[in-house]
Amino acid sequence: MFSEKSGDKWPGILTPEDVFLNEHLIMDIIVKMSSIEKKCRAYLIQKNELYVPFPQREDMLTVFANWKDVINMMRKYKSKDIKKKVFDKLDELRHFRNKVIHEFLALVNSGETELPRWMNLLFTEGYDNLKSVETSFQNTMPDEDAYHALKGLDELLTSRGKKGIKFIKSGLKEVEITSNKSLILKFQSNTYEKYKQAIAEISKEDLQGWTKCDDVSLVSTS
Repeated sequence: MFSEKSGDKWPGILTPEDVFLNEHLIMDIIVKMSSIEKKCRAYLIQKNELYVPFPQREDMLTVFANWKDVINMMRKYKSKDIKKKVFDKLDELRHFRNKVIHEFLALVNSGETELPRWMNLLFTEGYDNLKSVETSFQNTMPDEDAYHALKGLDELLTSRGKKGIKFIKSGLKEVEITSNKSLILKFQSNTYEKYKQAIAEISKEDLQGWTKCDDVSLVSTS
């Protein structure tokens, strides 16, 4: 690999800056980290952990909760698929994600020719950790349909001026997507009627378009 930029300090030689500030590589890394973050959220939803404790506020829907809090909740499910050391790597990856977005991305196309040593080290270790986490998740492929359905439903409800399901006070207790793409939502009895009415006022076409499910039905739980 060679540097093709004219006026380089080291003509013909690929420098760390050429790699670490490469727009295509940076975007590829961000996409991969976002995919892993989504898998974390989908994993919890698959375990019916629909709400994650949120400091100083109500528990928040897993699709919106801070990634840090999602990772902490995942720790209770450490298993053969996700070993304990992976959670530490996820925390490191979350830190790297923030640095890539706020530090490295800002320098793309900036003309920067020499990064400080700490940035070189951070990128190298962060990239190695990303590849390690990707390998660890190869055998953990949660179904993401419920993730997209819940997120879409909340966005749809709030866009129509109705109460969403973002916080635990919504009373949503369980979610299931059947083999024929029917979304079944189980609500506490004290909020069931409110959400049943709200969803009844939305067209089937909109429900399908926003949740990517063919049908949405509600069940009341005691």
